[in-house]
Amino acid sequence: MSLIRDSMTKERTVELESANEMLQKQALELKHTLEELEKKNRQIVEELSLASELQKSLLPKEFPSDLPLDFAHKYIPYAYIGGDFFDIVRLDKSKIGIIIADVSGHGVSSAFITTMFKSQFDIFGPKSLSPAETLANLNREFTSMIHTEHYITAFYSIIDTEKMVCTYCNAGHPNQLLFRDSGEVVELSTMGFFLGMFEGIEYENGTINLKSGDRILYNTDGIIETTNTEGEQFGKENIIKVMKDNKDNDLETVSNNLLSEIMMYMSDPTFQDDITILLTEVIETL
Repeated sequence: MSLIRDSMTKERTVELESANEMLQKQALELKHTLEELEKKNRQIVEELSLASELQKSLLPKEFPSDLPLDFAHKYIPYAYIGGDFFDIVRLDKSKIGIIIADVSGHGVSSAFITTMFKSQFDIFGPKSLSPAETLANLNREFTSMIHTEHYITAFYSIIDTEKMVCTYCNAGHPNQLLFRDSGEVVELSTMGFFLGMFEGIEYENGTINLKSGDRILYNTDGIIETTNTEGEQFGKENIIKVMKDNKDNDLETVSNNLLSEIMMYMSDPTFQDDITILLTEVIETL
């Protein structure tokens, strides 16, 4: 009996040692796997950080200083990279084009499309002084280029600083807001479908005269659709209130205060969408 018990004990010991060796081997393999995953994760983060810097490089590095216009902006992507885009282009000595766009969705695919949008806008923007024609050309290009469910909303305006006239066109984007120095608020609205989904869409121009002290707020839907703990959106009414409350502040202060109000309103400490704010003011003298 003792021999049988000793034999069984030895067999059990061998089994336990074998199982222990296997567990140690699996633990080592798991450690190596985790190290590889951490390495790949660091590489992804580094690549996304680089992509973020590259995307920001698409935005204007400086604003025109020889026109009777002042500018300020805030751009905060939802993640490392986003689907919002804006640009300011000189069309001739007195005319300047201002475009803001929002690609549907988030992440790498949306960011990639913003890069494509920048490239195409650089081609078509300088060719026409009609925002409607430019957006129609962009729609034609992106309808043939985009074969996913992505689409682009955009608002494009051209300001003639000699005649002080703003010509604008909306392609499915939120109506942008003109804040008169007198206190009047005007929605800049035209009919027009978003870009990249349907061929042959027609767009129309709207025009409005500008005066010294007028401000235009260009923005994407990120600030409008920011929600509080009750699920209520920040909305257009709060935007108008903040802008009116800051009527006497310079544009940089206005953009900072608007962003602060949005952040205080948020139910989540992180942004729920890309945030883009671009302010333009007509100034009396250079």
